Amino acid sequence: MLILENGEFWSMYGTQTSTAFGIAGFIQGSGNSSNGSFTSSNTKDFGFAPAIAASTNATFNAAAKTISGTLTSTAGAVTFNGGPIAGSLYDYNAAASLSTVSGAWTATSLAGESIALNIQPAGSFTATSGLGCNFSGTIAPRASGKNVFNVSLTFGAAPCALAGQSATGIAVAYPLSSGRTQLLVSVVDSARTYGTAVFGTR
Repeated sequence: MLILENGEFWSMYGTQTSTAFGIAGFIQGSGNSSNGSFTSSNTKDFGFAPAIAASTNATFNAAAKTISGTLTSTAGAVTFNGGPIAGSLYDYNAAASLSTVSGAWTATSLAGESIALNIQPAGSFTATSGLGCNFSGTIAPRASGKNVFNVSLTFGAAPCALAGQSATGIAVAYPLSSGRTQLLVSVVDSARTYGTAVFGTR
């Protein structure tokens, strides 16, 4: 889970294996924090298509970097708690660098499709899914100086599910103990109705 400097948050959920993290869905929204409380009335769960609306109520400890709370939607209420991932080499306070992500990636989409992704040194990228969906866009370090990238992309024609539409979101990349690098990308359309994610290691 990332809570950014502007109150926007992205929380990816899935399966952690010994070699990588696989995204099964993600939650996105924006909220307000005050005196150890964080609330959001515009939370959406993009593990569903279309995404389902929800609200988030949580408490956090900034010094310990821990958070716990409840996400409530039409699908029910889910409690969560978290903190720094033991052994993680991801450093949120380090500036993101395009050299970390530039080059070729073999990734997987939220729908389970293989994705051939090629990121240029200046941040433009092209990608093709296993079913023939082509999309392209840009990835750039956030102006905040934190270890997060802004992502914008446009999908090509059919068979892309969101043919001709654009989406924006975030990406993070961090080293793994195996010496490989993990890439996680999540984007949503302008109406925040549909979203997708891409993840991979190299």
